[in-house]
Amino acid sequence: MITETGLITSNRCIARNLWRLEIEVPEIAYAQSQPGQFIEILVDVTWERPLRCPMSIAGIQDNRLSIIYKTIGISTHSLATKQSGETISIIGPLGNSFSIAGAGSIPVLVAGGVGLPPLLWLHQILTKQNITHYLVIGAQTGEEHFVKTDQHKNIYLTTDDGSLGRHGTVIPVVESIIDKTNNIYIYACGPEAMLAAVQDTAFEHNIGGQLSTESYMACGFGICQGCVVKRRDFKQADHSYNLRYALVCQDGPVFNMGELYFG
Repeated sequence: MITETGLITSNRCIARNLWRLEIEVPEIAYAQSQPGQFIEILVDVTWERPLRCPMSIAGIQDNRLSIIYKTIGISTHSLATKQSGETISIIGPLGNSFSIAGAGSIPVLVAGGVGLPPLLWLHQILTKQNITHYLVIGAQTGEEHFVKTDQHKNIYLTTDDGSLGRHGTVIPVVESIIDKTNNIYIYACGPEAMLAAVQDTAFEHNIGGQLSTESYMACGFGICQGCVVKRRDFKQADHSYNLRYALVCQDGPVFNMGELYFG
């Protein structure tokens, strides 16, 4: 874990309420960060907003780290006002990362909403390694998509309102891939409802995978206890908080497909 003052090199809107921020952070960039890990950003140094914002890493190139964020609250709206040349405090890389499935597996990357960044980075790595894989991205409306659909490259889009790509959730697309592809391994990140649906689909077809959970992680390293998730396979007769629950920041954010209970 490194605390570094980063130099903002770019901060631009890429879709409705979605922004891409690029920051020069040489120490963090060279710390062998991997898809799935996150950073904590101190957006404003004020008494009104003393907590940092957790952001998934969307990619690292040379000494620049990028994130993709949605303007949904005071802190993210403030972040959108930052200009190139300004500096910002970053802690990272934090959390664990996705691990690449064994040889012969076909990765299926499933992203919902702002769950796309870590999977977009994983998609870039798999593409560079010439590993055949699928990328399925869901959003509420077409205005929130910035990746183009390309079935020749196995990239599929869905929207809740049917304005772009397939109408509905990502699940029917995932099921269609399952029907025509063997030895699938799923990677998913997005809202809890989507992760629960992906998990159910994986269980139904006996498919392995990894889920990256979204949670507000105020500290990023287990002190605040604000990112608790429930484990599925808790079998202790006596109550044990540490065995019954996991912390997204410390034990995740990436978990094995059957490790968490969404209910």
